[in-house]
Amino acid sequence: MHTIRKHVLRFALPLLFLIVCPGLPARAAEAEELRLSPDLIAVFDNYGAIESITSRSALLSGKGSLGGRKKNQSFGMYQGWGSVLGNKVKCESGSGEVAVEGVLVHKGDPNTPEVEFKLRYKKESDGVLSVRMETIASTDGAWTEAPLFSLLLPVSQYGDATIVTEESKGLEKTYTVGPTALDIRSYGSRRVTITKGKQKLVIIPADDSQLSVLDGRSWKGDYLRVDLSPRREWKAAYSLRAGMKDVCEATFSFKNEE
Repeated sequence: MHTIRKHVLRFALPLLFLIVCPGLPARAAEAEELRLSPDLIAVFDNYGAIESITSRSALLSGKGSLGGRKKNQSFGMYQGWGSVLGNKVKCESGSGEVAVEGVLVHKGDPNTPEVEFKLRYKKESDGVLSVRMETIASTDGAWTEAPLFSLLLPVSQYGDATIVTEESKGLEKTYTVGPTALDIRSYGSRRVTITKGKQKLVIIPADDSQLSVLDGRSWKGDYLRVDLSPRREWKAAYSLRAGMKDVCEATFSFKNEE
């Protein structure tokens, strides 16, 4: 009986891995999660996007992924099923890092590459995660949302939280998450601090990067959204040329001030 059980496990475990990570080469369990501290874990989905960040079983953030929208596209492109070429990414992990490579495509034409992307998630220290996004446009085009990295914070977890944005000239703006959508105008922020009780999230972009905060309830979402993108002048439509490379980076520091 024990022999049969060993054979079942021997074949079942690789099969389970293929179901969980279709199209990916075999890799260690660390590629699916990154432990940022003894009680803080970042979990990744099949496409190399953050699925969740939890602390002591409490959800601190939901989806963290690459996205974008070309001008006149009815649907945006997001790092998930239908928007990643071949539904495959290359994922490597080790030494406190997870590195992901793939191609983002438009759902309406999945055979046409649009944006090559690389994402690197790295544990900088306990509770501190850095995210670096690198994209290369495959075709010319005007974008209403050029490729950016977004982190979603469930409103259900952040009711009554305080949001402080630091603008490029040092001006700070403060918001409190209440029962209705916030009118946040923070394009180009140099720092975002979100405090909920003793839990604090501090996001600091690199010098060539910037942050924006939006309240998803404005479009019937149930989350706050923090966008990370290259630092540039805001335009209604931003032009990307084929071969154009964009890079942005920020640190996400999760602190519990007990």
